[in-house]
Amino acid sequence: MIDKEIQKQFISDGYILIEDHLDHKSIDILRKHISKKEPKIYDYFAKPLLPRGWGNLVSDDTITKTIRLDDLIGKTEDITEKSMSCNHAVVNNKPKWVGKDVEF
Repeated sequence: MIDKEIQKQFISDGYILIEDHLDHKSIDILRKHISKKEPKIYDYFAKPLLPRGWGNLVSDDTITKTIRLDDLIGKTEDITEKSMSCNHAVVNNKPKWVGKDVEF
């Protein structure tokens, strides 16, 4: 059962923050895993090229298990009171001082 205050915040703001969903160990696992994958998108202003994105990772078991995607889907279903799924998981390398804005 989801807290009604969280539902109200989602309805009014369009998002919620789930603090502490990923711990430091999970983040380290994700960083190491991503660093071994071939990027799909680069920014070309830097030498060497700056990897920016790795495409849709929803079928990557390491990613989906580490971020606990099933738990996030379950929380989303609780908040919206509807059946949900996820068809796109994105990892983006966005340096804060350069490059295009990112909507992710």
